[in-house]
Amino acid sequence: MVHLRLSAAILAIASVALVGCSSNDSSTPSPSAPSPAAPSSSVAAPSPAASAPTSPSTTTASPTPSPSASASEDGAETEPTTVDYGDPASWTITTTGVGPLTIDMTATEISTVTGVDYSADIDESRQAFGGSCGVWLLGPHQPLSSMSVLVASEGLDGPMDVYMVDPFERTDAAFPTTAEGLGVGSSKADVESVYGSDLQREDSLYVPRGERLWIEEAGAGILFETDGNGVVTSVRSGRLPQLRHAEGCA
Repeated sequence: MVHLRLSAAILAIASVALVGCSSNDSSTPSPSAPSPAAPSSSVAAPSPAASAPTSPSTTTASPTPSPSASASEDGAETEPTTVDYGDPASWTITTTGVGPLTIDMTATEISTVTGVDYSADIDESRQAFGGSCGVWLLGPHQPLSSMSVLVASEGLDGPMDVYMVDPFERTDAAFPTTAEGLGVGSSKADVESVYGSDLQREDSLYVPRGERLWIEEAGAGILFETDGNGVVTSVRSGRLPQLRHAEGCA
């Protein structure tokens, strides 16, 4: 009987406890069920910086052209440089050549200066002299058409021996002169006053009262030919003894 009474009491206490828990649940909201309004307000208005980030590409969209590109467009660095040898009439006659043309140059090297192809002239000289000597004009127009070369000492493929300034007919063209200004049209007296006792001379073989006046220096020289009135009609420069040949290859 005692055990039955204890069990009934325990059940009564348990029932009261369960009723109290049930009443507490209905009156107090659960803390694990937050209001949906709070989180929605935190994401409804995001930061402008987050919604519109600055793109890094905007800083490199318009690069500045490099200086090297503009330089190439101007052509200053890409155009090949050309050599200007000046007007042949302004060239200076020396014992070893005329202007940029010297006695150590071949016909091919002379072509790079005058721009004239001498292949046909060389072929004609080969037929006329067997390849041992050649004479031809430096160009088709003045003053080059009154200037010629003589090659003999080492054959047609060798270096030049003599350059001649010899206008075969009257012309108003200007011609090269020596550093002292001596050239075609100068007087014999002018030549004598410049070279004095260094000047050598002989009579012309073909011109009455004409003379050949020349100077020598280290195996080369300059030779002036004058007419019967003592006026220089032609000037030669180059290697001896070819310088004194009366008729080119002769």
